[in-house]
Amino acid sequence: NREDWEKVLDTALANNRFRVRLDLKDLKKLDDGLDRRILKDPIKFLPAWEEALLSFLRETNEKAAKALQQPLKIDIHGS
Repeated sequence: NREDWEKVLDTALANNRFRVRLDLKDLKKLDDGLDRRILKDPIKFLPAWEEALLSFLRETNEKAAKALQQPLKIDIHGS
């Protein structure tokens, strides 16, 4: 949900965190098997997702995007 991701990013950046948590169980809900595919080959997914995350931030909060002190990263959690 777009509003949820805006809140996640705003909260992370307000706390000077540049790693955004993404749970494997949420990926599995979206696409059965995606959790296993990302664990098997993260380089296939993470760079594009991190670029999309930055683009989303630019779209929703351009000021925060320009003020970034380091790149946004996705932090995969779960098993």
